[in-house]
Amino acid sequence: MTSAYMIEPPKTANQKMTRLALLAVVAGLLLTLHFYSPLRNGLWARTFFDALHVPVFGLIALSLYAITPDHHRRTYRIALALAVTCVLSVLSEAAQIPVSRDASLHDLIADWLGAAGFLTAALAVSPGFSTSLLKRIATGLAAVVLLGWPLYPLANVTAAYLERNAQFPILVQFDSRFGAVLVRKQNVTLNISDQPGSGHKVAHVTVGAGPWPGLAFHDVWPDWRGYSTLIIDLEIGEDNPLEFNVRVHDQAHKSHDNAYTDRYSKTFVLEPGRHTLQIPLEDIRTAPRDREMDLSRIEEIIVFSRESNAGRTINLYEIRLQ
Repeated sequence: MTSAYMIEPPKTANQKMTRLALLAVVAGLLLTLHFYSPLRNGLWARTFFDALHVPVFGLIALSLYAITPDHHRRTYRIALALAVTCVLSVLSEAAQIPVSRDASLHDLIADWLGAAGFLTAALAVSPGFSTSLLKRIATGLAAVVLLGWPLYPLANVTAAYLERNAQFPILVQFDSRFGAVLVRKQNVTLNISDQPGSGHKVAHVTVGAGPWPGLAFHDVWPDWRGYSTLIIDLEIGEDNPLEFNVRVHDQAHKSHDNAYTDRYSKTFVLEPGRHTLQIPLEDIRTAPRDREMDLSRIEEIIVFSRESNAGRTINLYEIRLQ
């Protein structure tokens, strides 16, 4: 009767030591997540670190399940492990607030789903769970769903990086369905359409009324060594000239009082029509006032206009190295 209701922990003379070791694992995982500060340059690194909440709290939940006295029914032990893990995740997020860490509801939900997903997956493969293959498959699929939601952002960002890498030396192209992951809009409307006769897409960027309307392309391919020119292919509509600003910075760039002098910034006054801007990389390398920009660690390209051009449209075709 016992095996029909519970997943049995190891029955050994050292069972007490095993449970103490599992408690130490729980404490170690919580402390590591709280105090470890990884290098967070780049969207992928930040997303990966956030995704670690899923396996960390999944392992915590499994450890708490294993140390629950085995005379209890399996459903009670699972519910207790899940409840304690959820409380620990709340305390973990709350403990980040005084030390200026990134406590968030998203992380909290990822913690809970990670715990529920790991417990559900363990239940699906437990020898004492069920003799029905269909029930095991359904339980396994439930675990996949529970784990899939918090891990989806990492899969999505990884796909975006793979497409970014494959199109190099093109830095920005709008054909990618994942490309929007690496683009931030500020006070603009962005519409993508087919580019006639080319088989590629064009971005129609309509300038908005807010300050510094434009697009930021972050986490571009970082190593620009071996190339000489940054090419921006665009088109200005309507009848009047338009100010088009280009900004480039590397990973060493910091937001501080002299941030403007620590990056490449240039304003182009463009007449209506198609333009191919050619910016020498030597100009970008020597742009910072107090140092040289690291062309092996470029982080972001920003293109923007001014609020006075609100309502006008810029057609952006491609940004590439040559």
